[in-house]
Amino acid sequence: MTLFSRSTKANIFSLMVNIFMILYGIFGVFIAQIFGSGSFITLIISQIVVFIIPFMLYFFISGDSVKDMFKIKKISIANIIIIALISIFIQPILMAISAVSSYFFGSSTTDYVSSMKDMPIYMIVLTTAVFPAIFEELTYRGIVFSNLRNKSITKACVFTGLLFGMAHLNGEQFFYAFFMGAVLSYFVYKTGSIFSSIVSHFTINFSQTMLMLYYLNAGILEETASQNASFFETLQASFTLAAFAVIPLLLLFYLFEYVNRDKKEELNEIVIENENILDYNVDYDEKLITVPFIANFAIFLFFVFFVN
Repeated sequence: MTLFSRSTKANIFSLMVNIFMILYGIFGVFIAQIFGSGSFITLIISQIVVFIIPFMLYFFISGDSVKDMFKIKKISIANIIIIALISIFIQPILMAISAVSSYFFGSSTTDYVSSMKDMPIYMIVLTTAVFPAIFEELTYRGIVFSNLRNKSITKACVFTGLLFGMAHLNGEQFFYAFFMGAVLSYFVYKTGSIFSSIVSHFTINFSQTMLMLYYLNAGILEETASQNASFFETLQASFTLAAFAVIPLLLLFYLFEYVNRDKKEELNEIVIENENILDYNVDYDEKLITVPFIANFAIFLFFVFFVN
């Protein structure tokens, strides 16, 4: 991949992960028949096919540093606490975005969680929270985001969020994944550590899954569905809850900025010593919309309008 620009490498890798994910979706049914759809072995195989194999191919071909691409660096306890709190208070906003998108594209979240209702709790946590938080972050806030370091931080965060949203291959999840993908990228930029986005991703997925499981077991979802609330009533409730979360969320972001106020200077000192470490202070004339991106976008549209 050394013949390609950094942004093209980001697009190629994102496309490669999506292709492996689609291939596993097609052929993974045979693995599920052998080991069981909810078995630990099936889960491990899925992560190897979708993420580990693309990781190995990328580093073998590109020759990039694993440590630099994955941004493996310690994170402070203060950052862990603040990011976890941000991840809790930002969820009403994500829910409001999801409420709007589900009106146009439908919602499959309840069915997805319901399908795992009888699985052991550790398998549910691994499937919905642990593995996505680790492997999706290493993919998008790791390799993809690192390859966009020669763009401005705004462009890098937005484009990473865009690719992350497209990777979900459905319209309902695209918009809030796009938004959250940009936020997660900013966490990594400010802290210089992939662990910041892993903490946030895990907090969101774990809390949402546990809440949905509680609603399912308590029969709250069925009761809510039987009330036949209109779209506008649901939207109003979602945006009201989101409004209450705005002020504490802004305060938490201010605290996050304060705690990481010196991180930019530290990163700039490292950039001089090692060109592979993130920069994001320049904006080279490299196209973000490349052939691999167009192919990726076409796959996304196909799944949105013809598959889901």
